[in-house]
Amino acid sequence: MWEAVGVSVDPLSSRVLIAGFTPGGHTAVPHSLRLRTSASLASVLTLADVDAWMSSGLFELPGRVFICENPEVTVAALSEFGVSCPALICTEGRPHLAAVRLISSLIDAGVSASMHADFDWDGLSIVGAITQQGAEPWRMSAQDYVAAATAAAAHDRPLPRLTGSAVPTQWSPELQHAMRKHEVEVHEEDEGVLAALLGDLSEARDRSGRCSRAPDRL
Repeated sequence: MWEAVGVSVDPLSSRVLIAGFTPGGHTAVPHSLRLRTSASLASVLTLADVDAWMSSGLFELPGRVFICENPEVTVAALSEFGVSCPALICTEGRPHLAAVRLISSLIDAGVSASMHADFDWDGLSIVGAITQQGAEPWRMSAQDYVAAATAAAAHDRPLPRLTGSAVPTQWSPELQHAMRKHEVEVHEEDEGVLAALLGDLSEARDRSGRCSRAPDRL
């Protein structure tokens, strides 16, 4: 409850799951992140870790970071891309203060951030909160929802019924109307949604690889 209003009472319980980060710097957190990324491993940072990293300075950051809600996306990305996994932050549901602080610090440092979550009311609330920090929605339009729901129905994949109270979707006003019409939730681990997210990550990885190789051709 305290974290919901931005008050931290425990720098160790608040945490964020990340993968694919290789920041510069010689302090403990950047060094640990580079080691774990080189081993195709995710990292869990506490609020204390995030604060220590931020206070030591942010160097050699990715140009773009992807943000998801569910660990299944992180697991799939690491399995697919290994050491070349693009920078990925997982909020593990509603983001802890550690996630909020990390995302806002990266955005303030000039990193572009793209946010995806479940197509349910909680997921839309998370996207709304993160986009208010300066992130952009990632495949979170009405068209994305309808396409995912239609594909699941076509392949006889049952979807949970939409429950809870509607939330506004300022980035795509038609989205909440589409969800009320179809009355189903589509989660990130749905195979159609997950495939689309991995496709975007693959494109970002390839683009990053081309950029990093460019100086060799000069």
